[in-house]
Parts: sequence; C-alpha cells; structure tokens
Amino acid sequence: IQEEIAEKKQFEDSVRRVFEEMSANGGVGITLEDFEQHMDDEAVSAYFNSLQLDVRDAKQLFTLLDNDNSGSIDAEEFLKGCQRLKGESRALDTAVLQFQITRLSDEMALFRDSVDKSLGCIFDGARLLSKGAHVQNTAIF
Repeated sequence: IQEEIAEKKQFEDSVRRVFEEMSANGGVGITLEDFEQHMDDEAVSAYFNSLQLDVRDAKQLFTLLDNDNSGSIDAEEFLKGCQRLKGESRALDTAVLQFQITRLSDEMALFRDSVDKSLGCIFDGARLLSKGAHVQNTAIF
C-alpha cells in the first residue's frame, strides 16, 4: 500500500511539474495556445506518451482536460484529467461507451417522435382554428 501511495504522489508531482512548465502565466492556467506550443516540446510529448495519451491532436486532448470549458486548464483539471485519461483504453471502457451511445441514440429517437407527434397536434389544431375562423367570417357577411 505504501508503494502505491508513493507512486501516486510521484505521479502527481510529475504532473504538476509538467503543468508549471506548460503554463505561461506562472502556473495559474494553460490556454490552448500554451498547450499547442508545448506539444512540440520533446519532454512534454514524451511525458504524455508515457501516460499513453495520444498528443497528435492537441486541441482534442485540451478539450478533454478542460472540464469546465473555460478555455483554460487549471492545475486541478490538469491533474485529474491526466489521471483519468492515462493508460490504454480497456475493452470494458469501450463497451460502456458503446452502451451509453446506444442509449442516448434511443432516447433521442423517442424525443424526436414525441416532438413530431406534438407538432402534428399543434398543426391540426391550427388548421381547425383557421377553418373555424373562416366559417365565422363567412357567416358574419
């Protein structure tokens, strides 16, 4: 257990060092521009490769790390994101994603059908009102 705790501490320390190196504003945050600039740095690239993270698409990786969509990654986002994304994708992870995508797709189809049905009722009601108004106008004259 002690060894695992020491490895976790070492990992966190190395992530923080990389964060500080990448941050142009004194360790406050990393912008997409900072991030892309440092992807060309051999040491930073090697670090991400050691985590088995693909750095060929810096913008996509930045988006995955920027949890709050602020356009800047703070130290906590960087640490948690690197912890979450490190390592190879496992079959279970892939299966979970496939399940979630299928479920979302099914829910979207049900929502679309519900909207179509509601719009149909609205259009039918509008047609009836329109015919009723036309009949009333004719009866008045």
